[in-house]
Amino acid sequence: ELSHTNTIKHQSMHDVLDEQEQKNDESHHHLYDETSPTYPVNNYGRSKLMMEKYLSMHWKNLIILRSSVIYGPKNERKKTLLQVVKNELSNDKKKKVILFKNETRNFVSIQSVIKTIEYFVGEYYKDKEKEYHDIFNLGGINALNRVEFGETLANTWGLNKEKIDAMNRFQCKQKWAQNSPSPEDITMSSDKLYKELGDFYKFPPFLDMIKQIKAQENK
Repeated sequence: ELSHTNTIKHQSMHDVLDEQEQKNDESHHHLYDETSPTYPVNNYGRSKLMMEKYLSMHWKNLIILRSSVIYGPKNERKKTLLQVVKNELSNDKKKKVILFKNETRNFVSIQSVIKTIEYFVGEYYKDKEKEYHDIFNLGGINALNRVEFGETLANTWGLNKEKIDAMNRFQCKQKWAQNSPSPEDITMSSDKLYKELGDFYKFPPFLDMIKQIKAQENK
């Protein structure tokens, strides 16, 4: 059982953010940082925000990491978006692969997530008197929409990117696309985290990480 004086790390998501703020000021496109308003548009985001608030009130030492969409190499337990998109582009029976061009994310690799957690765990064991009670955005350095994500995978693995059916979510007639609202452009700034990590870990560019994952598959 965790004591409320232990350091606890909570994995939140960018779904807690409020894209409406940016829509209200179209002349000023900005990045979402840790101080941006939080008005989630779906139940998933609301549940994450509720947990953030609960932990903030009840835990003395706390790290909340607001990650963007996480991708990574194939594993036995769970597919990431990379495997889902790559499998559909590889499927000869699949004529079209729907990807949304109006949803921009700072896709982040599982490697970067693990290294970030490793850093904070290491800081705790180096100095157990050191206290955190903070939120950090955990996003990749490149912001892409889902179509650009898919095209990068197609180019890297030599798949047919002409199969990608680019559209806005509201244009999609598939039931799964309308089950829950999804924020559009929630490009985040993770500068606060990058500064905290310093030389311990540098987030790689998206394309470099995708090439690294492909190289791992080929071993």
